[in-house]
Amino acid sequence: AKGLAAYLDAYPYGCTEQLISRAFAHLVLRPFPGLFADKDSEKALGEALGAIRERASYMGVSLWPGGQPDALLTAYAADFLLSMREAGLGADDGLLDMVCNAVERHVPLNSASLAAARTSAYGIWVLTREGRITTRLIEELQTAMKERGIKGWKKDVTSVLLAASQRQMLMRKTL
Repeated sequence: AKGLAAYLDAYPYGCTEQLISRAFAHLVLRPFPGLFADKDSEKALGEALGAIRERASYMGVSLWPGGQPDALLTAYAADFLLSMREAGLGADDGLLDMVCNAVERHVPLNSASLAAARTSAYGIWVLTREGRITTRLIEELQTAMKERGIKGWKKDVTSVLLAASQRQMLMRKTL
C-alpha cells in the first residue's frame, strides 16, 4: 500500500480523480503511524478537499475546473468525503451533502451499459452508507437493468454493491 501511495504522490497530474486517489491512500493508511509524515497526509487531504470544493456544482464533480460533471467521479468524491467523516477527520458536511445530492441525481440509469449500471450501483452504495434510504433507487436500477437487457450485472461488482446497500439498510433497521 505504501508503494501505491508513493506512486500516487509522484503522479504529475492534478485532476480531481488523481487528487482524491492520492488522498484516499493517505486516509486509509492513517491508522499505521510512520508510513507517512503527517504534513504529507494533511497536504494530500487538503488538496483533494480543495479540488472537490472548486470543481463541485449542483450537478456533480468534474475532473478539471469548469469541466462537465462526471457521475463516477461524483460518487468517488462522495465516497472520499464520507470516508473522511467516518475517520473522524471532520469533513465538510455541507460539501458532503451537496455532492451526495448530485450523486442521487446521477443514479437513475440513462444508458444500457453495464458500466453505467455499475456507476449507479456505486452511487447507491455511497448514499446508503451516508444514511439515506435507497430502497426505491435499488428497485429502479434493477428494473432499468432488466428493461434495458443489461447482461452480466449479477456476476459483476454491481450486484455486490446493491447487496451491500440492502444489507446496510437492513442492519440500520435492526439497530
